[in-house]
Amino acid sequence: SVRTQVIATIYLSPNSGNPANPLIVCNTDTNVNLNTGLDGTQDSGGIWQDTDGTGALTGAIFDATLVAPGVYRFTYYVTASAPCTDSGTEITITVEAPLSAGTNGVLDICANDAVTDLFTLLGSADLGGTWSPALASGTGIFDPLVDASGTYTYSLTNACGIVSSEVIVTVTPVSNA
Repeated sequence: SVRTQVIATIYLSPNSGNPANPLIVCNTDTNVNLNTGLDGTQDSGGIWQDTDGTGALTGAIFDATLVAPGVYRFTYYVTASAPCTDSGTEITITVEAPLSAGTNGVLDICANDAVTDLFTLLGSADLGGTWSPALASGTGIFDPLVDASGTYTYSLTNACGIVSSEVIVTVTPVSNA
């Protein structure tokens, strides 16, 4: 019988992991670890590349203070041994700016006056917040015929936190001669 020795080398293909939940950070965050944007199955030893060229990446750490609010892409690359091919996984990070709930306001209104949009009393507040307690309109429109006197709070939430402002409303009953 004839025998021939064969040496087989099996190379493992690299695994750059899979994207986890998209990262949403505040533009005041200086220490965002990009590895948290992957699902944890990635091989170690890969390198992060700044796909959009923000200049805000050092190793695996992204400094959101160096970019404007927006969406940015980064790719984790793991180098392969030939004949396998390299593996790369792209993640996105959304950078948000702090929101403004405006300034506190006051509304003195008669019970038979027209409706008032409480939002207009906040100054330069950002849109998209919620009012608490809820008004009968389901929005920020105060109707003195159905809404009660009290403090109404306008709140906004994003990655930078929660901000709020208040409008104190006093409804004066209509005089009855």
